[in-house]
Amino acid sequence: MHSLISPFDFGYTWPWTYGHLVIALVFAAAAALAWLKFKARRTAVVLAAGVVWALAAFLVVQYGFRINAPVALPTARFLEQGTGRVLDMGSGSGRATVMVLTERLKARVVALDNWSADYSADNSPRRLLANAAVAGAADRVEVTTGDMRSLPFEDGSFDGIVSTYAIDHLNSEGITKALAEASRVLKPEGTFLLMVINGDG
Repeated sequence: MHSLISPFDFGYTWPWTYGHLVIALVFAAAAALAWLKFKARRTAVVLAAGVVWALAAFLVVQYGFRINAPVALPTARFLEQGTGRVLDMGSGSGRATVMVLTERLKARVVALDNWSADYSADNSPRRLLANAAVAGAADRVEVTTGDMRSLPFEDGSFDGIVSTYAIDHLNSEGITKALAEASRVLKPEGTFLLMVINGDG
């Protein structure tokens, strides 16, 4: 499902993408009913505030979190040389893969995932490759299936590693294993960009 504001399709189900608009419509209908039929002006105003909240939440999801756009590169220090082989650990539908491909135009990305996430409809290599094609960089990406806790690569295979909002789905032991594996496959002078939402307690 393409977003209204993005050519990419990262597979977020409609409640993630448009759920707040549905809530806004429900609040708007209830406010109109309260105002016009029941003459309950105060109730209508409260319900109208719900409309404003839902629309603001929609804008935050779309423009703040940018869930239907590639992840924004948070630092210029990642793969400063602009070229090299990059591993996307837990690539999902390709938000970080596309970030690297569009910000580092000479880099090649190996996108690794186990394709089990349920936040996305059709979380698959096909979707990731389609998003890379939209970015005009499908020829610089390779997709592989694997587990970030046991990476199927030789030591020192990558100039850079990126993992965005994936490693925090693991428990503490899994995080330790994944970080050890990242260290193993990263070249000594390589860079590792890790972005998380929350840690496991």
